[in-house]
Amino acid sequence: MMTGEKILVVDDEPDIRILCKLNLEYEGYRVLEATSVASASEIAASDQPDLVLLDVNLPDSACWGFLRQLKAADKTAHIPVVLLSAQTSNETQVMGWTEGIVDYITKPFNPALLSRCVARALQDTDEVELARRRKLILEELRLRSELMKSEGCEDGT
Repeated sequence: MMTGEKILVVDDEPDIRILCKLNLEYEGYRVLEATSVASASEIAASDQPDLVLLDVNLPDSACWGFLRQLKAADKTAHIPVVLLSAQTSNETQVMGWTEGIVDYITKPFNPALLSRCVARALQDTDEVELARRRKLILEELRLRSELMKSEGCEDGT
């Protein structure tokens, strides 16, 4: 079952990194870990992971800067990014999809879901299909936000 793809897990919570590492290594992936944007940037540039699992709640909202940096650099722009977040707000999801993520996983998550999501993200390399999927998800999130606002739920959750 060895796949050999490298997955970079960027999260400042040791428990989440361990959970991801154990489950993904069991599935045959090689797991790289980073606790900060600085170390994640170095690893992404030097080790060229096949996928990044990125925590939204890094200190100082650093996740968004790292995501933009990753997507702006020729050497790393192709790397798919899956956001991990305890936040379920539509606003956070919209921002992620707008910035080019390929999936969004809400913490706490089922390890089987993590494995399926990673496998799908690694297989989905058709940029046209990914763009179509992003557009549909963004439309759904925006409609959901409008509905919540019209019903008096201002936070969009």
